[in-house]
Amino acid sequence: MNKGLGFTMIELMVSIAIVGILFATAVPAYNAYRERARGAEATIVIKQIMDSQIAYFLDNETFFPPPDEPIEISHIDEPDDPEIEAVYNNLNIRIVPGRFLNYGFYHALTADGPEFTLIITSEGGFNLPGGSPMIGYVLNDEGYISDAFGL
Repeated sequence: MNKGLGFTMIELMVSIAIVGILFATAVPAYNAYRERARGAEATIVIKQIMDSQIAYFLDNETFFPPPDEPIEISHIDEPDDPEIEAVYNNLNIRIVPGRFLNYGFYHALTADGPEFTLIITSEGGFNLPGGSPMIGYVLNDEGYISDAFGL
């Protein structure tokens, strides 16, 4: 027999063990990276939507959507969903479904005046900034954030 060809069983087992160790350390790091990226996306989108709401309020003296007509956008909605189009047409913000984020737009008339609440929830078991699966802001008619949760 020619001893120069092939690998021994021990060499193969050591190689497989090394690959397994590398894989076991890489997968949790990759999952943490994805969670941070989704959280960063949610933070950016929430700030863009709040800025757009302030601009909309300055132009129309009311928030979008109309009072007591909430808009809820799920991560499984189609890009041409009427609610996504309504948000784009009124706030000039394109909500991209399929990113494991759900959006809730709520406008209520309170004793202190109109308030807009934006809630973003995660779908798929990851936490958003603050360690919660839900973040949100409440915006009052003076353009101030009167409440923040999940942050």
